[in-house]
Amino acid sequence: MKQVELENGDKELFYQVFYQLVRVEEELRECRLVWREMCYLHRETKDRMAEELTDVITAATTAMEILGYDLEKRREMQEFVNEKNNSRGYF
Repeated sequence: MKQVELENGDKELFYQVFYQLVRVEEELRECRLVWREMCYLHRETKDRMAEELTDVITAATTAMEILGYDLEKRREMQEFVNEKNNSRGYF
């Protein structure tokens, strides 16, 4: 897997990626809240959980886009991670 190299002067890029990581954390927090409501209060639906999980994916995908991973590079990375996880027995 070819790595995307960053220039030393890419401070703005680092801040943009950090912002997206914060977004990932926020969206994960929302997933946990929905999960609690699904389990304990029976209020939320699977569709709501799917929506929040998609928000996580979107924030992570945005971070990858900022890092220079276009659709093709993201597909390659996804295949690499899928193979790695499959060999570990959990995908």
